[in-house]
Parts: sequence; structure tokens; C-alpha cells
Amino acid sequence: IAHLDKEAEANGSDSPLLRRLCAEALAAHGKPEAAVKQFKLALQFDPTNQPARIGLIKLLDRLDRKDEALVQLLLRIDIERHNLDLYTDLINRTKDDAAWSERAFTSIIESAPTEHLHHQKAAELRQGQNRWSDAIVHWQQVAKHQAFEPTGLLGLAKAQIHEKKWDAAKATVEKLNATEWPSRFSNLDRKSDV
Repeated sequence: IAHLDKEAEANGSDSPLLRRLCAEALAAHGKPEAAVKQFKLALQFDPTNQPARIGLIKLLDRLDRKDEALVQLLLRIDIERHNLDLYTDLINRTKDDAAWSERAFTSIIESAPTEHLHHQKAAELRQGQNRWSDAIVHWQQVAKHQAFEPTGLLGLAKAQIHEKKWDAAKATVEKLNATEWPSRFSNLDRKSDV
């Protein structure tokens, strides 16, 4: 580390890989503060270094430095906008602040408003929050953006049934049954429990 510091000071160059490896070694040997410093140096020279970012987040969590870990997670999301697990992590980390948590939730859609997987994740999360009416809106978007697969219509019908929207559910199931799906969905009847 002293050699890396000296080289960085002398010629302004550094090695994000070596800094990350030093951080991992320091963390493993019970020197978390020194490890945090090395992770941050690795990210200073390569902000896209996801192994360093992940290591830093885990270490900050271990040190109970939740606000710093949250900042690092947001930086990770900026780079990995389509990693839906990161949004779930963000929602979980902000669950004690309703406004923050809702903002985290809307980021799922804002990051890719026409991607069916983002709407599907939003629908599933809303169902988990027992907000089925909100889930319906997202299942409608899944059905719109993924018209070649029955997933959106199946989810939509289940949500409509849960909310006792019988006429809407009937129309969705009729559309589901009337559509000619690709052969890989030949067992649709057995999969559909609506």
C-alpha cells in the first residue's frame, strides 16, 4: 500500500485492481477502516469497478454506516440501471422513510419505462405491499410491452381477480385464451391458475 501511495503521488497513476485487492485483504484481516480507504481509492480511479463497489457496500453495512452504503448503492444503480435487484435493495434500505422508499420504487420504471421486466418487477413489489390496484397498472404495461408472451396477461388477470374486478378479469382471460401463443406456451392451461 505504501508503494502504491508513493507511485500515485510521484506520477499520478494508480491501480484500481491492486487497491481493491488490498481492501479485500485488509477487510479479511480485521482492518475495516483501512479497507474502506482502499476501496474508495479503487473507485476514485475506476468508478465502474463493480467488485470494489460491492465490497465497499458490504463493508459499510458491516460497519453500520448505512448512509454511506446507501450512497454507494445509488452510484452502483447509476451504472447498472437494468439490475432490478439493486432497486429492491434500495427499497429495502429506505423502507423506514416512506418518501424515499416511494422514490426508490418509481426509479424502477423511470430507468426503463418501456421495458416489460421493469414493470413486472414493479407489479410484483406492489403486490408484496398489498397494493394490488397499483399492480394492475404495471401488469397492463407488461402485457403491452411483452405482447408475444402471456406473462403480463396472467399477472393482470390474477391482480384483477384479487381486486374482485370480475368483468375486467373475464375480458383479460378471454384475451389470453383467444391469443395464438408461440408453441413454447403450449402448456398454458396447466400454468394458468386464474
